[in-house]
Amino acid sequence: PRGGHKGKTMPVSTDIEDSRIAAERGCLSTGIVLPVVPTTAPWPLAHFVPPPSPSQTAEFFADYYRTNTMGIRFAALLLMLGGCLYAPFFGALAVQVRRMEGGQSGVWTYTLLLSTAVASATFFLSGMFFGLASFRPERSVEIQSVLNDLAWFELVIPAIPATVQAFALGLATLSAPDSARAQPRWLGYANLWFGMLFLPGCAIMLFKTGPFAWSGLFAFWIPGIFFVLWLGLMTWAGWRGAAQFRSPQ
Repeated sequence: PRGGHKGKTMPVSTDIEDSRIAAERGCLSTGIVLPVVPTTAPWPLAHFVPPPSPSQTAEFFADYYRTNTMGIRFAALLLMLGGCLYAPFFGALAVQVRRMEGGQSGVWTYTLLLSTAVASATFFLSGMFFGLASFRPERSVEIQSVLNDLAWFELVIPAIPATVQAFALGLATLSAPDSARAQPRWLGYANLWFGMLFLPGCAIMLFKTGPFAWSGLFAFWIPGIFFVLWLGLMTWAGWRGAAQFRSPQ
C-alpha cells in the first residue's frame, strides 16, 4: 500500500554511500591545491611579495607590468583557476553544514554558499584584472594604474566574504547537536577566530600606507597567512567529516 514506508528510513546501499563520500572528498581535495594560489601567484611568478605599496606612483606600477609581463600573466591565470576551485571545495563543506543543520532551516548552508559565490568571483576577477593590465603593458600609466588598483582590491577584498564563510562554518558547528556534528566543536570556535583575523582586509579602501593598506600587516599578511592555514585545517576537517555519518544500511 501507498505510504507503507512512511516514517521509516529507507536503506542506502554501500555503493551509494561510498560514491557520496568519494564525491565530497574529491571536491575537498582541491583544498590541497588552493593554498598554492596565494603563495605561487604573488611569488615567485608575479614578484608581488612583498606587495608593492598602494602609495607608489602610477609610473611605478606601469613599469612593474612592463618588466615582468609574462610572470604576471601566468599569475593571473593561476588566480582565476583558484577562483574556480574555490567553489567545489566550499560546496563540499556546505553539504556537511546541511547535514549538521538536519535539513531544517538551512540558514548557515545558504550563507556559506552565497558568500562562497562572492569570494570565488572576486578571486577570479583579481586574476582577470592582473591579466588585463599585463596584456597591453604599453597602455597609458593612468589606465594601468586603474587596472592595478582593481586587481589588488579584488585580491584582498575577499577577506569580507571569507569572514562570512568562517562565521557560517563556526556557528553551524557550534549550534549542531552532538549527534549531527560533522566537525569537532573546537573547530567552531577556531572558525570564528579565523573570521575575525580576516576582517581587517576590508579596510584597504581607507588606507594607502600603514598596516591596513593592501600591503600592510593587518590587511595582507595576517589574513593571507591565516587564510592558507584555514584552508588546510578545513581540508582535514572536511575529509574527516565526509565519512563520519553514514546513512543506515
